Amino acid sequence: MRTIEIRQRLIEEISTSTNKNLLEAMYKFFSNDNATEKVYNLSNAQKMAIEKGREQIKNGQSLTNEEVNSEIEKWLKEK
Repeated sequence: MRTIEIRQRLIEEISTSTNKNLLEAMYKFFSNDNATEKVYNLSNAQKMAIEKGREQIKNGQSLTNEEVNSEIEKWLKEK
């Protein structure tokens, strides 16, 4: 779906919605989304950790979301 189509559908849904909670949540979301993004300055150690993580992903040394959730469940059961 193209951006223009998504925008039009959102406008239609917003225009016809009577759900105040939903509309307020959407308003908050869009207000935050358009706010100035904070710029983070990373230390050299943080940059190196990110690069290491990227290399691990390239080398297949990562887990899927399902695998991580399974590991967490096992860990919680052991406690």
